[in-house]
Amino acid sequence: MEAIDRFVDVGFAMHVREWQPLQPAAGKRPFLLVHGLASNARTWDAVGRRLALAGHWAIAIDQRGHGLSDKLDEGYDFT
Repeated sequence: MEAIDRFVDVGFAMHVREWQPLQPAAGKRPFLLVHGLASNARTWDAVGRRLALAGHWAIAIDQRGHGLSDKLDEGYDFT
């Protein structure tokens, strides 16, 4: 099962990877997969594939400045 790559406009171009189940099952919840610092959505490839095979819809995002998402000049403050 291959991931589908696309971009979503959220004020910048956010890269999204999706794994859609071949046969969606009733009651199967979707999963949003979020990587940690200095990583990217491809970290979740094996997990997303397995979730889709189990009938779940899985979505992994590249956070701002990571992976294929836009690298903005500001907005990376730590609190």
